[in-house]
Amino acid sequence: MALDRAQQSDQGEWYWGGSFCIPHEIAASDDGEITVKMPQEIINTFDKPLTWQYQNLQGSYTPYGDQSLVIEAVGSMACGFFDVAEPSFMMSCQVRPMDCRDYFGLLLKSDDDASNCLLLNFESGFQRVSLLNLPMGVDPFWEASCQSIFAPKAPGPDGPRVAEKPFTFTSGDIIDLKVVIDRDMVEIFIDEQVAFTYRSYAKPTHEIGLIVQDGKAEFYNIQFNQ
Repeated sequence: MALDRAQQSDQGEWYWGGSFCIPHEIAASDDGEITVKMPQEIINTFDKPLTWQYQNLQGSYTPYGDQSLVIEAVGSMACGFFDVAEPSFMMSCQVRPMDCRDYFGLLLKSDDDASNCLLLNFESGFQRVSLLNLPMGVDPFWEASCQSIFAPKAPGPDGPRVAEKPFTFTSGDIIDLKVVIDRDMVEIFIDEQVAFTYRSYAKPTHEIGLIVQDGKAEFYNIQFNQ
């Protein structure tokens, strides 16, 4: 269940009730770990392919065919957004991190410069994946010293870091991603290990994009379906 907010606003009070989400299929793996994935019956309902284009915002990228992008940002940051006309869709892809020293991930429900967004963040150093609601608050010293700091988002029920899970990966690993955006609802399924659900009521400029900082990552088999 995704919790509702008063006045259907990102500044509204959090309610205890909410809307039902995509069911999570839970199973035990052969090594005794718990897996979580989107049921195949739900995946099958997204059977209408959508056209998309990638709009680069910063840094360099190389397209390969019509379903793959390699984003290279060693010592820098690169990001961009997908141009998708529909307000509800499933985006699926595989990600292969290469020489990732900081992080890579997805920009969700973002403005033009990615300063106000949800960030799905795969961190190499911490070996975790997290969902962040940006902008977050900063140290009081910087808040008092700088003029260009955005007002932080109101923290959710669990704080400004929406959720985080341990997630082990190395260069060359293949990570499966499925993201369903249904207007204000965001549902994320990662490699049959992690699932996140969140709501964002504000109308974004971009629904979904890619980001890599100090590293290189290949996003391939990119598909959008309704």
